[in-house]
Amino acid sequence: MNARGALGGDRRRLVLVGAACIAVLAYGWWFTDLEPFSPKAFRALLVPVVVVIVVASVYRVRHKSDAREAATRAAPGFSVAVVVWSVLIAALVAWELIALRSLPRADHPTISSLVEGSEHHHLARLALYAAWVALGWTLAS
Repeated sequence: MNARGALGGDRRRLVLVGAACIAVLAYGWWFTDLEPFSPKAFRALLVPVVVVIVVASVYRVRHKSDAREAATRAAPGFSVAVVVWSVLIAALVAWELIALRSLPRADHPTISSLVEGSEHHHLARLALYAAWVALGWTLAS
């Protein structure tokens, strides 16, 4: 492949990623305007979950490389990173579960109660949605 073909492929990829980001943000703008915890919001939430899982699965199949996965697992610090992320996730889950069971509620905030103040602003809800989709994509792919 010549340099011009590679540049065209990079440009095409950039356009596709840009279009996907615009679509995610447009959907997020509509989605974050729905009444929280309503049946319509729940059904709308299923759309990005399914899309991220399907697209990430296709992405993983197309870009599967046993050598790359083996290199990742053999990388210095991989075991430490797995332990650190596992401890972090376990701590967040433990915090959430303990806070949900503890009284008085005002003295034991949950993660959702900490971000509740910002959720009254549409742009803040959109930012939380975008971060959630980005995290989902990172974990799924």
